[in-house]
Amino acid sequence: MKLDHFGADSELHKSGFDYMYDMFENNIKTYEDGSTSTESEFDLKNYNVINQIEYIDYTLQNNPSNFVVKQDDSNLVSLKRLLSVCIDAAKSGGAQLISVRRNFDLKKIWGVLSTEQADNPVVVGRKRSLQAITHKLKHSFPNIKIVSRKSNGFKVEPYEGRIQIDNASNDVLVPSNNILVWVDSLDAEREYHYNLLDYVTTMVCVAVKGQPVIGIIHQPFENFTKWGWVGNGISHDPYPAASEPHDVSRPLSIIISPRHFVPVKSRIKLSIGYEIDMIAAYGAGYKVLQVTEGKADALFHVNDVKKWKICAGNAIMNAENGKFTNVDGSNIEYGDSYNITHKRGIIASILDHDTFLKLTSFEIFNTESA
Repeated sequence: MKLDHFGADSELHKSGFDYMYDMFENNIKTYEDGSTSTESEFDLKNYNVINQIEYIDYTLQNNPSNFVVKQDDSNLVSLKRLLSVCIDAAKSGGAQLISVRRNFDLKKIWGVLSTEQADNPVVVGRKRSLQAITHKLKHSFPNIKIVSRKSNGFKVEPYEGRIQIDNASNDVLVPSNNILVWVDSLDAEREYHYNLLDYVTTMVCVAVKGQPVIGIIHQPFENFTKWGWVGNGISHDPYPAASEPHDVSRPLSIIISPRHFVPVKSRIKLSIGYEIDMIAAYGAGYKVLQVTEGKADALFHVNDVKKWKICAGNAIMNAENGKFTNVDGSNIEYGDSYNITHKRGIIASILDHDTFLKLTSFEIFNTESA
């Protein structure tokens, strides 16, 4: 087993929420037995951590901000191939999150975290995951646009996955300038920090002419991936938390963030005279999975949200013949890379969407008092 070093770069801990269209190039170390690993060594002004912890599949190095990337011969993109690469990219990001979380847990046990900046798995995990996802996408499709948070100036070589899409229909070719890829490298950041890891997801979404067409939600700590391609196929892997059968006789249920659970539940009961079953849960991606896997009937989102947190879920719900809309029933648009915040509330469901839309007349989406 190759044991290596883990460090931290001061740039890694900046908390800016800038946006990126970044490109990366590669480097990886391979050993005689065929295994791969990485070393990351950073010149920190007043702090240097050297831990003998095995680290996975990626090389991080200080690197200039500009990189040379081979261009495609054609501007036509195979959506079937893009789906495969997006699944692999989401899993690559998830592998980074697992590795970073493990390393920080071990460092905490060993008592080697001596600065506040270094003790931040969310920042490190999010940025490593983002770089792994973005590099995978740009390596295969250099001309596509990606919308997400800004990464730091490192280069990353993700492992080469072999994702075979068996249950998708014939391929579709789309001009690259009609495609916008939305990436969330770490959804449920607070839960990731506090080791509530079943809520954590990575998400990749492909929008074509503003419409969510392909969505991937990956739960790295559950080893579960859900994907959907509108009009062409969905994944059918069994959900890890689906041991109990779905009770079709239970009342309608709504999944919502804990922050808005009490006020929304109170308003619904006050308005219609009876309670609807409410489920409190974290993570935009996690909540979508509870609806697609039959654990809840609808998802309500009350406050503003970045579109990279909802695009993948929107595409998957559409692929499942469900609805993922504004509270007035209109569709959400993902074609403007500068319009990154959705502000109108969300209702998502597989069935009975009109029933849930009627609840909006009771002003339960009044975020000022929620």
